[in-house]
Amino acid sequence: MLDEDFLDLCKQIGLLNQSRIMYVADASVSNERWKEDKLSADVTGKCARCGTVNHWPDVNLLAEGGGAETFICQNCGQSHTNSFQNYYFMNAVDNIKNVFDMFERIVLWGQGRKLVKIFSEYQNINELEFFYVDSSPAKKGKEFFGLTIHSPSEIENYYPQVIILAVGDANMPVVKDKCNEIIETARLPRPRIYTLVELMNPKFNSTAAKA
Repeated sequence: MLDEDFLDLCKQIGLLNQSRIMYVADASVSNERWKEDKLSADVTGKCARCGTVNHWPDVNLLAEGGGAETFICQNCGQSHTNSFQNYYFMNAVDNIKNVFDMFERIVLWGQGRKLVKIFSEYQNINELEFFYVDSSPAKKGKEFFGLTIHSPSEIENYYPQVIILAVGDANMPVVKDKCNEIIETARLPRPRIYTLVELMNPKFNSTAAKA
């Protein structure tokens, strides 16, 4: 399969997944607890299929991938899409803009679901000039919402002041290690490194030192 066909197929799968969305009815979120780049909370709401009231304690509200975003009805087994992230997406957009007010050379790395949603639904972020990076060789030279896709190795010639990691949860540890390896091998001045989830926190402080 050609790279272009594969990428087009991925987009079609994403659209089909959107058509299957079901949300928890009468939902409420309580006892929110931030710890670094994880937000835990208790969620209560009715199943959209059978109406059973469910209580999901201590869920990772901003989890991504591997079925982690679904809420399973304890009665009928119906899965529901996580609809509790929108408020935090707006925080991310505001905090990213604040970062751009302070720094000029900003790398954006990854193509996780949350980042795609942000670029799809918050058009004003498309005006920001990121140096965009993705680890997939098949994507190099193509575009992500108008941003040219670079390989991670090209970071060493960009001398970034900030690197924002926006990959899925499962890939985050590997990407963090690769990011640090590039910085250390190229002996770059140490940039500030943030995850997208950190930027979703309303109490995020872009002026704080970050190693």
